[in-house]
Amino acid sequence: MLKKSNSALPKIIGAGILCVILCLTGWYLFRKSFDYSNNETPNIFSSSLTATHNGEVLETECSSSLLIHRVGIWCSLTADGQPLDPSLLSQDSTPRGFLEVQAIDSRGSIVAENSVSYSDLNGSSYMTILSGFSYSSAKNGNLRLRITVHQTGIDPIYLKTSRNGQPDILLVGYLDSTDNRALQKGFALVFAFVFTAALGTYLLLAFSHMKLHLIFLIAAFLLSMGYELVLPIQSAPDEWDHFTQAYRVSDQMMNLPAGSAEISMRQEDFDLLPSVSHTPDHFVYSYVFGKIEKMATQTDLKEVDVSRISWDGPTYLLGGTAITLGRLLHLNSVTVFYMARFANSLLFLLLCTLAIAVTPVKKGFFIVASLLPIALHLGNSLSYDVEMFPMSYLVIALWLRMSCKEEGHFIFLKEWLLFCIPLILLAPCKVYILVCVLALFVPKEKFVNPHWAYALRTGAFVLAVLFLIFKSFNSAWSSPSEIASVHFSLGYFFAHPTRTIQVLCNTITDYKAAFVHGMIGRALGWLNVAVDLLWIFIFFALLLFSSLWTEEELNKLPAKFSRYQWVFLSIILLVIAGVVYAAFTWTPIVSDRVEGIQGRYFLPILPLIMLLCCQKTFITKRDDCRRFFMIAVFCNSFLLMEVFSDRLLA
Repeated sequence: MLKKSNSALPKIIGAGILCVILCLTGWYLFRKSFDYSNNETPNIFSSSLTATHNGEVLETECSSSLLIHRVGIWCSLTADGQPLDPSLLSQDSTPRGFLEVQAIDSRGSIVAENSVSYSDLNGSSYMTILSGFSYSSAKNGNLRLRITVHQTGIDPIYLKTSRNGQPDILLVGYLDSTDNRALQKGFALVFAFVFTAALGTYLLLAFSHMKLHLIFLIAAFLLSMGYELVLPIQSAPDEWDHFTQAYRVSDQMMNLPAGSAEISMRQEDFDLLPSVSHTPDHFVYSYVFGKIEKMATQTDLKEVDVSRISWDGPTYLLGGTAITLGRLLHLNSVTVFYMARFANSLLFLLLCTLAIAVTPVKKGFFIVASLLPIALHLGNSLSYDVEMFPMSYLVIALWLRMSCKEEGHFIFLKEWLLFCIPLILLAPCKVYILVCVLALFVPKEKFVNPHWAYALRTGAFVLAVLFLIFKSFNSAWSSPSEIASVHFSLGYFFAHPTRTIQVLCNTITDYKAAFVHGMIGRALGWLNVAVDLLWIFIFFALLLFSSLWTEEELNKLPAKFSRYQWVFLSIILLVIAGVVYAAFTWTPIVSDRVEGIQGRYFLPILPLIMLLCCQKTFITKRDDCRRFFMIAVFCNSFLLMEVFSDRLLA
C-alpha cells in the first residue's frame, strides 16, 4: 500500500539525487578498477627529457592489447636536471604554449584530437593529453599519435622521448580478456545489488506502508548478495573448518561414511582449499566467478580427517542440506560452497528480521546492529557466528516483548514456549548461554498465572543448561596436557596475579580501539580486508544515536527498570570475562598481551549494552529509526563498491 502524501515531489527529487550519486560512484570505481595502463615505448633505446621547439611535430605508432580510451605523455615544465641547450633557458618561470594532439587510425582518419595548454600539464609525470574515445589496435591496426608543438614563450616544455625523437606514450584502457570480462560482470552484479538495495529502501520508506521488518528483509537480502560476491568463499575466519562441519552433515544425509574425526569429501571439494586464498584479490575473484554454475569434474570420494568443533546446530544443518543438494546436482566445488553460504544467510536474515519484528522498542538499534559491516559479512558466510549474535538478538528482543507488555496483556504458555526455542538453541553457543539468564528475569506479573512464573522461568533456563551439557558431551576438546604447559591457565592466574593484571592492562591499552573497530567491521575477512575509517565512524554514530530513547519507548519499559540493568551489567561482564579467559588459554605465556580477542565476539551482547545505557536525561522527541535504516543501507552500498574496487586493485 502506498502512502498518500502532498510532499511527493521532494521525495522524488531525493530519489533522483540518490540515483545520480550511486551511478557516478559506480562509474568512477568501475573505471578505477578496470583501467589498465600499457607504457608503450616505441623502441629499445632509453628515454630522456628533450626540449621542444615551436612548430615541432612528433609522431609515433603504438599498439596495445587494451581497448584504448586515454593517452598520456611524460612531460615536465622544468629542466629536471637533464643536460639541455643553455640558449633555451631564460628567467621566465612559466613556459607558454599548447600541444595539438591527434590520434589517427591505420586508414589515416582522425579518431580523436585535442589541444592541451602547457598550464594544464603540471608537474613531472605522465599527463593525459587525449581521452574520450575508444580504439582497438587489434581490430583496427596500430594507432598513430601526432603531437604538434605550439610555443608562444621562450621556455620549452620537456618531453620524455626515445633516441630517435619519438615520445614516450602511456596508453590506458580496458583489458579485453576472459578473466576481466568475468570480473566486470561481477562488478555489475555488485552494483545492481547495492543500487537496488539503496533505491528500493528509500522508495519503500518514503512511499509505502510496508512493515519496517519486511523492508529490512528486502534490503538486507540485497546487501547480503553483495557481501557474498565482494567477500568470496574462504574469506571469512575459519570458513573452511565450518564448511567441513557442514559437509559431515551432508555425508550423513547421503548415508556416506562420516564420523566425529573423518568425512567423505569429493576430490574437487577437497582441492578447493589450496585453490582459493584467504585474501580476496583479482586472481581469487577471477577463479571464483569463473567457476560458478559449472558442473563438477572430480566427484571421486576422499576420506578426510576432520575433528568435530561444535554441535550440528542450525548453521551446519542448513549448510549441510545445501551441500547435499549441490552434490546431487553434480555442481562444482565453488557453487556448492556458495549454496551453503546462501543457506546460512537465509538463517541470518530470518533471525534478524524476527528480532526487529517482535521488539516493541529500539527497532532502529536492532536494524543498525544487524546492518553493521561485520554483521553482514559474518551473516553471509559459513561462520558459526551466523547463529550466535542473531539468535542473541532474537532472545533479547523476545525478552523485551514480554517484559514491555501493557497492563492487561499477559504471557501465555504458547508465547513462552516460542521464547524457549531460540533460548535453548543459543545455549551451546560458547559463553553466550549467559544471555539465557534473561529467562529468569521476565517480570512475573506479566504471566497470565503469576504462580507459574517461577517454574516456567527456572524450567526454561534449566532446559537451556541441560541442552548445553548434552550437546557438549560429544564435542572434541583439545588435550590440556600440552596446551597448559605453554599457554596461560587458571592455575597460572592464581599463581601469578601481578603478571595476569599486567597482561590484561597491556591488552586494554593497546587494543581498545581495535575491539570497537572490530565490533563494527574495520577489518573484514581474516582481518585483511580494510574498511575505510569514515564508515566505522558513521556506523558508530548510528549505534550511538539509535540507542537514544523516546518518551513513548521509556513508558513501555517495566517498572523499576534500573534493577534489570544490574542484570544486564552482570551478563555483559561475565560474557567479557568468558571471552577473555578463552583467549587467555590460547595465548602463549611469553606474550605480554592477550591474543585472539576480536570485536565480533561482543556482537551478541550489543543490545544489552544499549539497554544498560538506557537513561532519561537525553531523550529524543521522535523515533528516527527509518532515517537510521536508510543511512545504514546507503553506507553499506558505498562501502561494498569501495571495498570491491580496492580488492580488485590489490
